[in-house]
Amino acid sequence: MKLFIKVLIILVSFLFYNSNVRAQNIFDSGELIQVDSDRIEILESHLNTPYRMDFVLSEEFLAITDIDNVPALHIVKINSDGQFEYFRSIGREGRGPGEYINPSDIVSGLNDELFYVYDAGNRKIVPYNSNFEALTNEEISLQAQGMPVSLQKVGDNFLATGVNVGSKFFIVNNDGNVANRVGEDISLGNNVPPNALALAWHSYSTVSTQQNKIAIFARSADFAEVFDLESLEKVDVFYNEDFRVPALRVEESGGSPRLMPTDRAKTTFLWVTSTEDKIFALYSGRSISHESDNYGDIVVVFDWELNVLNTFKLDHDSFSILATDDENLYSIQHYPAPAIRYVDLDF
Repeated sequence: MKLFIKVLIILVSFLFYNSNVRAQNIFDSGELIQVDSDRIEILESHLNTPYRMDFVLSEEFLAITDIDNVPALHIVKINSDGQFEYFRSIGREGRGPGEYINPSDIVSGLNDELFYVYDAGNRKIVPYNSNFEALTNEEISLQAQGMPVSLQKVGDNFLATGVNVGSKFFIVNNDGNVANRVGEDISLGNNVPPNALALAWHSYSTVSTQQNKIAIFARSADFAEVFDLESLEKVDVFYNEDFRVPALRVEESGGSPRLMPTDRAKTTFLWVTSTEDKIFALYSGRSISHESDNYGDIVVVFDWELNVLNTFKLDHDSFSILATDDENLYSIQHYPAPAIRYVDLDF
């Protein structure tokens, strides 16, 4: 055991070399700021299980994926007074063109003429034009090991994070092939299989096109990294000393090792979104045995050097968040009814 700990320390030190490393508690920013939702848009007649959301084409339209696939995608128009107007529904369940199994993420750049819906179940990316029509003849099939859950688009490429074997993220070109793999997960022991290690370091990402950076946040540890997208070098690291790596143990099952949670295991970062100046990370902090560990009511705000700026406590459990250009939030609520909340953060 002592030898394992020494090896782990050496590996961690090597991975952090040439990076700006910050050991902080997420509550180090001081007071936990309570914020209440300014508006609640309950769309019970339309939403089933809303999953992820993003602005598409402009901040006038909000696209929301729905993993119940009835439909797969909702388009909501945001009026000048901030109120929602349901605009249209798109997609259905299936494996054909324009159909979905697990519509997981929306990839968009404001003012772009296209946006994309990523279907983790079919492992494909579906482009849509400004008329909200699926360009089914241009669907991109992902050719990669692992299971991306969070996609970003930078230039002509997609950046994929999630459960990635052998890298923190990989770069996918327009034909779906992996052009490059970047970074690596911190080892949890020589007997941990690559697939199990990738699952332990399940993560989410967000990008700043102006700063040319990607930030990656772990789901099972108080740990985040920022990579420069030009050099592909890690430039900043955030961690909480008490929960730097996932709280897992190795067990033998059927002659093969697998990772199992310890009593300390918890769900940490649930989703991450950003503006060009700030990163907004939805945080749970609940034991993985808790019935609502997939939800969080804490939003931690970082700068792009991973300094903690503020920590907010929401008035509801959120499944996912989206930052606006003026640094406020939309939040997906599942209970007691499917809804989108608008939160005015007080900086």
